[in-house]
Amino acid sequence: MLLTVEADGRKWLVDVGFGGDGLLHPVPWHPGETAAQFDRKYRLIAEGQAYLLQSWRSEGWLDLYCFTLEEQYAIDYEVAKHCT
Repeated sequence: MLLTVEADGRKWLVDVGFGGDGLLHPVPWHPGETAAQFDRKYRLIAEGQAYLLQSWRSEGWLDLYCFTLEEQYAIDYEVAKHCT
């Protein structure tokens, strides 16, 4: 589950709070564009029907998570919630 927002005619990935390597602030929804946040850099990559959020490290881009824009339902989250 993630959060996107449209504001001022632009789409944003607003999925802050993912964890230690996650976003500190929203990033523009521009696949391939680098977004700097303090000493960190992030980018969103389009891979077919999926998107991949990455964070820059000295050794290269680190994959944080992958997602699609397919509609999800409560049942899609129940098992994961139960297991964690």
